[in-house]
Amino acid sequence: MEIIDILGYALIISGALICFIAAVGMLRFRDFYSKTHAAGLNDVFGCVLILVGIIFLSGLNYFSMKIILLILITIIVSPTSTFILARLKTIIGDKDE
Repeated sequence: MEIIDILGYALIISGALICFIAAVGMLRFRDFYSKTHAAGLNDVFGCVLILVGIIFLSGLNYFSMKIILLILITIIVSPTSTFILARLKTIIGDKDE
């Protein structure tokens, strides 16, 4: 097993661990804003680490170029959607009050 393979597996495992911690945070946190924080961290850090690990395992080819594009889209869209959700919660407020 080469060093690149070990690094790829380490990135995938660490990304999966971050996704698991974020999922536990989504279940444990009570506040809406805390839950969106956990979801945002999951999308950016967990998913990107897993995708970078897949790039290391697959090598540099056409498939990895698609994954790089997917990483760029995730980095741009995830924080934006988390911000929009939090902003809409602030504007609309709770209907139960």
